[in-house]
Amino acid sequence: MELFKALTSRSNFYDKPFSHWDYNKPLTKEAIKEICNANFSNLSGKNFEYDGTRAIDGGEGKYREGIKS
Repeated sequence: MELFKALTSRSNFYDKPFSHWDYNKPLTKEAIKEICNANFSNLSGKNFEYDGTRAIDGGEGKYREGIKS
């Protein structure tokens, strides 16, 4: 939500010398701290084979069991 707020209220659009946006502090210190402290699963020992798609399991679905959508 903080990033959306920054994009809508703390940004300016300029069209010279080319079209571009300028963002003033897009994330607060609290948002940065939350991102830095986020817990992610360590998948390094799982021996996944990347097939170039978004499906981490090759499309089998075993990691999506129980997910309806």
